Amino acid sequence: MDALQRILKIAMIPSDALDSEGSWDAVLFVCGEFRFMWMASRGVELSTSATIYEGNRGLSPASDGVFAPFYRASSISPFELDATLEQWGTAAERSDRLSIQPGDVILKRVAPVVAAVVPVGLPTLPVDASFFAIRGLAEPDAWWAAFCLNYPACADYLLSKSGRGVLSRVSLSVLRGWTLPKMPADFARRARRLGELLQKRAFLAGRIAALEAAVEMAVAEQMATTAYEDTEARFAQPSWSCFFPAVLAEDSWHPTHVASTYRATALRRDRDWRPLSSFLLPAPPSRNRLSRADTPVAVLRLSDIDQVPLVPESLVPSVPAQANRVYSEPLHAEDVVLSTLGSSPRVAFMSSSPQAPVYAVDHWERLRFRAHAAAFALILQTGAVTRQLRSFASGSVQQFIRPEDIQRLFLPVLPEETLAQWDRSFRSLAKSWQQTEADWQSALRDGWQVFARAFNLSPSEAFPHHP
Repeated sequence: MDALQRILKIAMIPSDALDSEGSWDAVLFVCGEFRFMWMASRGVELSTSATIYEGNRGLSPASDGVFAPFYRASSISPFELDATLEQWGTAAERSDRLSIQPGDVILKRVAPVVAAVVPVGLPTLPVDASFFAIRGLAEPDAWWAAFCLNYPACADYLLSKSGRGVLSRVSLSVLRGWTLPKMPADFARRARRLGELLQKRAFLAGRIAALEAAVEMAVAEQMATTAYEDTEARFAQPSWSCFFPAVLAEDSWHPTHVASTYRATALRRDRDWRPLSSFLLPAPPSRNRLSRADTPVAVLRLSDIDQVPLVPESLVPSVPAQANRVYSEPLHAEDVVLSTLGSSPRVAFMSSSPQAPVYAVDHWERLRFRAHAAAFALILQTGAVTRQLRSFASGSVQQFIRPEDIQRLFLPVLPEETLAQWDRSFRSLAKSWQQTEADWQSALRDGWQVFARAFNLSPSEAFPHHP
């Protein structure tokens, strides 16, 4: 009954409000008192102080015939765009109107609506049609607009005015006519701090991407001198046949799995690549699961890892819905976790002991290396390894990998000095990144506090992305 009362709301709306808003969508007027404050706020129409561009509707081929990288919906999170390794490796920066520029506010127009600010140093590439780019705002105004647009009530207001359909999205005309509320005087200092931290994050992300690219190139050069790619192309054909030694079919008779083992022999024969197990400590982590979990615990899920391959220092505790899917032994410093999702493998390195124990779900395989764990975390991300992982995928949808199959991975044998250099570099960058991450989260909380005071919001309403 209480749930029904929360859903059913009635309000008397003046006719002039219906005319001014240009919509009869009930959600626009009765779901949340914040909307009335929003419509009554003093401010300026966004189009009078900024130019708004729509993202590119078509992917235009680059001059060399290869499609240029674009920022897509998966690239954005609240306040920040994430560039992929391919995007960081783009040689020349673009300066055309459709490419992002430092200071732009990028809005993902399709629900859930998310806004980000573009820092100096991020690759200036185009965005696709799922985005709007707001250009020309001063830095404090850009950050204020991002906070407003990232607030769920404001996003819902814009979606309601745009007309809800099968695919809810903000229209260009509604965004141009949106009145940006007046910025509080004490917000400008927070905006400068946020801008500095975001620029530092972009710099560190670029450095990490450059290190990942160097590791990728070194491993790829080794694989190129083996027969792996020739056999891979052969078995990628729609139909193929081959006679295999009986020993290769001991673990599985699935043709794809036998072919994968056959390809691995090329790595071992031509460049002396070795099984993953030869690089690990002899005692693996316990595979026992939690019997029950009544209190909130920090659980590492696949979605917690973004472009930077590090286990977050702090995770929001929660009561696991399925305790029997969570390993009972928490992660340790120096652990490397590798996802068993073969279609999109992820890797993360635990660089230090967390403040509170972090537990991994069983979609992670925990690996403990004898030495140079940070370097091996980078190696596990390379195409040479992920191609092997995808070939191990099993099941009806060929998506997940069995933990025992991960042990069949072959890794390159590299000079000790190379591994040591990669290890030192990644650890140094990881330390800087984690310190900046802590400062960044603190600055965002500070910004939300100013936002809450400006609109007289309660603490539970003020932090939609920072519980």
